[in-house]
Parts: sequence; C-alpha cells; structure tokens
Amino acid sequence: MFAHHARRRRNRALALGALTASAALALTACSGGASGTDEEKVLTIVSVAPPVSLDPYLQNVDPVNIWFIELAYDPLIRVDGAGELVPDLASSWEYIDDEAKQLELTLREDVLFSDGTEMTAEGVAASLSYAISTGVNGAAWLGEGTTAEATADGTVVITSAESNPSLPSLLTQRVLLGSVVNPTALDEPGVLLNGTHGAGPYVLDSESTVADSSYVYEPNEHYWDQDKIQWDRIEIDIVANTAAALQAVQSGQADLFRGDTATGESAISAGLEVEAIPFGLIGMNYIDRNGELAPELADVRVRQALNYAIDRDSIAQAVYGEWGTPGGALALEGTIGFDEETQDAFAYDPEKARELLEEAGYADGFSIDVAYVTSVLSDVTVQAVAANWAEIGVTANLVNFTDAGQAVSEITAKGYPIAYYGYGQLPPTIVARSFFDGGANQYNPWVTEDAELNELLDAASQAADPADAQEFYADAFTRAYSDLAWQGGVVNSAQVFIYDPETITNVRADTNSATPDIAWEIAPAE
Repeated sequence: MFAHHARRRRNRALALGALTASAALALTACSGGASGTDEEKVLTIVSVAPPVSLDPYLQNVDPVNIWFIELAYDPLIRVDGAGELVPDLASSWEYIDDEAKQLELTLREDVLFSDGTEMTAEGVAASLSYAISTGVNGAAWLGEGTTAEATADGTVVITSAESNPSLPSLLTQRVLLGSVVNPTALDEPGVLLNGTHGAGPYVLDSESTVADSSYVYEPNEHYWDQDKIQWDRIEIDIVANTAAALQAVQSGQADLFRGDTATGESAISAGLEVEAIPFGLIGMNYIDRNGELAPELADVRVRQALNYAIDRDSIAQAVYGEWGTPGGALALEGTIGFDEETQDAFAYDPEKARELLEEAGYADGFSIDVAYVTSVLSDVTVQAVAANWAEIGVTANLVNFTDAGQAVSEITAKGYPIAYYGYGQLPPTIVARSFFDGGANQYNPWVTEDAELNELLDAASQAADPADAQEFYADAFTRAYSDLAWQGGVVNSAQVFIYDPETITNVRADTNSATPDIAWEIAPAE
C-alpha cells in the first residue's frame, strides 16, 4: 500500500547546494516561504497549472484547482483532513425523509460575505440553484430536477428526484457544489471569473494577482471565525512543471505543492516531507461497447481479453513505484464499493487473452484508436498498456490531446472507442453517475446501459444501511468490471503533497478530503 507519511528532516545545506540558478526565475511573486518577515505570515504554494475558473461552479474538482476556490468560498459542509464531515456554513444537516431525497440544512447564524452582505437562507438557495443550473457538475451529480428552497428562517431544503445518500459529501469543498456564492454576484455572474464573492476566510487581492501567474489572497475581515485565519497572506504561484515546484520548496521560496512520482522520491531524498493520499483510479475505458466505431468492442470476450493482457503489477511498479498499486475496479480500498476479488479479477494472462480473441473471431488481432490527455504519467501508462496489447496482436493507435477540454468534447461526441481515464475517488453515487447512469458524458458517451447493473445501482442508492450500500455498490462495480468488462483498470495511484516541515505544519488529508485544507488546517510551524 501507499506510504502515507514519508518523512525526513530537512538538510538545508544540501537542498540549497543542489538548487540550480534557474529556480530563482521559477516564481514571479514569491515571498520567501511561510516564514516571510517578523511582521507577516505568508503561505506560498506552487502549482503547475492555473485554475480552470475562479467561479466555484465552473471549476474542476481536481485537488489543486480546489485550493483556488476554498480559500474564498466556505462550503456548507466541510470535510476535514481526517475525512470526517464537520459543520461549516451549515451548523447541522439531516435527511427529513426515509428515501434520502430531502436534506435539510440549518445555516450558521451571523455569517457575512466578504463585502459585508449577510448570508440568508434565500441567498444560499439561490447559490445552490445556480450550481444546479450552471455548474459543470451540478445537474449530473446532484441529479436532474433537484431543487433548493429556503423553507424557514435559517433553513434550506434540497430535494432530489432520486435517492442521494451522498448529498452531504457533495456540499463540501472536495466537490465544491456547496460553495456558497454571494447572491449579489449571481445577478452578474461574469464577475465570478475574475474575483471572489464568497464567505471564506480569505478574499482574492485582484490588484496583486496576475492571471495565470500568481494568485494572492488576503484575510476576509468579515469572516465568521477570525481564529481560523492563520496567515496574513496566501499566494499560489504558477510554475512550469513539478521539477520547478520542487526547486522552489527546496530553496525556501515556497512551502507546498502537489508533486508526482519523480518529485516525491526526490523530495524525500532532499529532506522534505511527503503526504501521500490514496486517490486515483487510472485505466482504459471501453466506451464504444456496442461497436459503433470499433465492432470488436461489442464482444465482451474482446474487452475481457484486453483486460487480461494488461500487466498491472509491472506498470504500477515501473511507473508509480511506491505511489501506486495494481488496481482494477472503480473503488479504492476502504471506500464504499470496494471488493478485493473484483480488484484482482483480471490477473495478467496474455495466453488467456489470445484464447478469448480467437473465440471472438479475432485471432489475428485488430487496430483500435485510444484517446488520452497527455501528461508525464498518462503518456507512460498508456504507452505501457499499448505495448501489452501489442503482445496479443492488438494495435492501439494513440491519440494524445494537450487540451483537456478538447479531449472531453471529442470523446463525449463519440469520437473514440477507447479513452484513458484518470479519476479521483468520489462517493460511489457520483462514480456511478459518471461511468454508468449519469447521461452522456466523457465516461459513457453512448449512454450504454445494463438492466442488472441498473437494478443494483438503484438498490444501492436507496439503501439506508451503509452495510447494504456497500454490498450493492460492490456488486454493481463487479458487474460492470468483471462481467461486462466495461473498464480496464490499471493502477490505483496516490497523489503526493510535498512540503517544508520547517515552515508549515498540519498537512494532512485522506481519500475523502483529497487535498490538505489550506484554508483552515495548514498552519505556520512553531
């Protein structure tokens, strides 16, 4: 399993001695790390990409993208570093029906937005309605027909057309759908793209911020709990790559960044600390399951053959090292829906793969297009899988995209029969809606359905007992992965957060929270 807390004390002489001159150019607005000056406490984070959007509902739920939002927008419910749901702008919540369709939220009193406007139940309901109608994930994850209504002074009820036991998790900063927006901004939502209009502990300093380069946040003087504000300024600076980010932390110019396999190993050698979190589901998605573009994929034996041909153990070790484990199904260990037998359903067996292809009438193999978004890890992973498939006579024509938006558009438009996926673990309701029953999207463009799978998912979503939900979701994911072979899982990866223990502390997260909480939890080192 993953090494969750790989720790080494820092050797500053070694780190500074190894720093190249180019690191001095890596950051455009660094303040010298968390130490800053005697008068000012500054947290500096580096990121290899700017935010997709500053509008919380147009934002991806990538763990680093979340940081740009959570500083300025408190969620209704918070998920802490231990993965527990805790009160935030909602002081309490409960389902008021027996089918998990109606969630009542009691709002915290005396909350002000960053401009001093009072937060009201009507304003929260308007924010949620905006998320449902406009958000990139609103309707798909909250469900079509979901409504939000202020029902009493300080109370909001969210009503779903279908059972949604995961709704509290969707209202956290992990997923952003509960990030409450000032209703004054909803009248002109374009302002959300260049500024912040929330009730979080910080507010974007627009004058000091340089788009796509450096994002500066100052304390919100109207924040409801001033004791939670631990920094005089927080900066998120954009650098070219993870190597530059590592150099910045090594040199003392920055305090924290999300790394990768290579930088994780280098960070430990340099004396930095690494928080590794089980997070990623990585694999090949056989989306043309009816064989419209690739007739071969209509035969389940072909899909199973592709799965048996993948050498997961070798790929996990060679590409991810200690930050990855061989993985198949769409649930990480310790999350709802995980099943050990399903995880290991397709042990590497190229001979069996060849036999299945022969039974299906493809003894001579075939050629097929595979789409993916390029990155250091996706490039190597996809190429390794393609090499495995070549051993059984299947030629993968790899089509790589540098623009993720373009890739999503073309995949959703049924442009490719197979697509690589890198999917951060989310509640099982959302995983199911993404891959199986959430309408046309990049994970299921043809909206392929299976009656038995649908029955299991319906039973899982309506299960009041967590043990029953676990059983139904495990059965559903087994049906999709083992019986139907709709996906070819490859690796369960960890994401690694690298930081300087001499400047910051309390850097923690788990699979449910996904990323260290920079708004509430990360603090200056003593």
